[in-house]
Amino acid sequence: MKLTCNYSVAHFLPYAVTEEFVNIGVILHCRATGFLDFRLARRWGRVTGFFPEMDGNLYRDALQSFRRDLRLAVQNAHDSRQLVMPGQEGFTEAIFAEQVRPRESLFRFGAPKVVLTDTPETKLDELFDFFVERQFARDKEYQETMMTNHLRGLFMREGRGRMFRPGTVGNDLYAVNLPFVLMDADKPRKAIKPLDLNKDTSTRIIEHGDLWLNRVTRLREIGRLPEEMLFTVERPGNGGPRQDAALEIIDRLVQLDTRVVPFRDDTAVLEFSKVA
Repeated sequence: MKLTCNYSVAHFLPYAVTEEFVNIGVILHCRATGFLDFRLARRWGRVTGFFPEMDGNLYRDALQSFRRDLRLAVQNAHDSRQLVMPGQEGFTEAIFAEQVRPRESLFRFGAPKVVLTDTPETKLDELFDFFVERQFARDKEYQETMMTNHLRGLFMREGRGRMFRPGTVGNDLYAVNLPFVLMDADKPRKAIKPLDLNKDTSTRIIEHGDLWLNRVTRLREIGRLPEEMLFTVERPGNGGPRQDAALEIIDRLVQLDTRVVPFRDDTAVLEFSKVA
């Protein structure tokens, strides 16, 4: 059975006048079970990186105090459940409401929201990974989804949104999904694929690049590679193994008769997308 929980994201807001903040934690309450707990970030660098002029010791000291207050509130809620005092069934809800109420301080909670879950403890970890650790941004497909959205917006502004549409190229034995395909009758004439080669390690870059090298090779072998294929590539800079790995993948794509341009080169993408 799904349980209804309330949660709120904790913000660190050192300069109220600018209204800038960093997500540093999550608190979650489940009324049905009385569950109340929180997670706070332990890495200082993500905060001092956003506010480089701020004294890191100020943040660390303030966070310790904030963590201590939250831990005390959660302990009080736990004690109230153990005592099972008459009239105290809503005590944990009141504690949650008190913690997330609007206030003027370095640490503030956002507006409470509702989420359904089977396990509040697991959901708390998931919310922390999403709002604080931004785990979604490290998922292998996320960056390419953002790149695809950028190109889709570009085509819509240029009136080409109906020309290039998501499609499948290949045959009954082997098929590849692509975000932008221009069909000529039943044959793929042109196709565009955003490719994220800006991974955190050279190994991940090579593995992801090899995936698309193998797909292009297979489509060529079965005679279903689009007549013109463009990869818009995001790659690392500043030299080193990561850049070397990305350049190797790019060179091999070019050898397979595909075109490669930098992801942000909208002019090149629009030139490629022209249809006589």
